[in-house]
Amino acid sequence: MHIRIGNRGSDSMRQTKQEKLNAMRIERAYYARCSGMQLNIMDIGKVFKEGERLIAEGASDSLLGDGILAFVQTIRKG
Repeated sequence: MHIRIGNRGSDSMRQTKQEKLNAMRIERAYYARCSGMQLNIMDIGKVFKEGERLIAEGASDSLLGDGILAFVQTIRKG
């Protein structure tokens, strides 16, 4: 008996790949612009959510970095 979970060519698999690519873009932008800023660990998800919103609006890498920096400045410690 074989149980097949998922379908290699399905939209859900492509979505997962796109989400990974988006997460990599957000990480690059965050570390390039916000390295060294102190954040509450619970706010990291908020940074990613903001990055996902900016990507959905079609932000370039430069605008993504600017947007993440502006958001982090509103929630950072000290």
